[in-house]
Amino acid sequence: PESRLREIDALFGLDTDAAAAIVYADPRRQISKRALAPDGKLIGIRLAGETQAQSWLKEVMAAEAEENDDADAASTALDPALIRWAVAPIGKRPGKLPQRSRIVCNCGDISEAQIKADLESGATLAVLQEKRKCGTFCGSCLPVLRQMVASQTQRATTELLA
Repeated sequence: PESRLREIDALFGLDTDAAAAIVYADPRRQISKRALAPDGKLIGIRLAGETQAQSWLKEVMAAEAEENDDADAASTALDPALIRWAVAPIGKRPGKLPQRSRIVCNCGDISEAQIKADLESGATLAVLQEKRKCGTFCGSCLPVLRQMVASQTQRATTELLA
């Protein structure tokens, strides 16, 4: 019901700035969507009844967070031309979607690029687990993480000896 959607919007702060909201509603088909994007920053989005855009929005937002190494940010910069498409019933992003590196930790949605960047900054396995939480959920990514840490350690040692 509409009242439940208003509660959800309020809970996630999607009802705070009506001027920055992009709203699509089709009560007959029970579709309701709301995106909040002040100053070209996608603060949040709620899709109800039809969610085709979810997958490409997630990819765009994850790629942006990965690029900026800002997974904890409250907002994500999104090409202003794409914001209006956020509520459209399309399963693929308009234009070309940047390729995201492979996901190493599925539980935490942590990519290989994020881990490599941390390792190049001197992170250890313990630091990765603390910062990214990878390897702390189900543990299935630990073998890959250990291999990546060992490879980085070997590269760093080789560079020091060269």
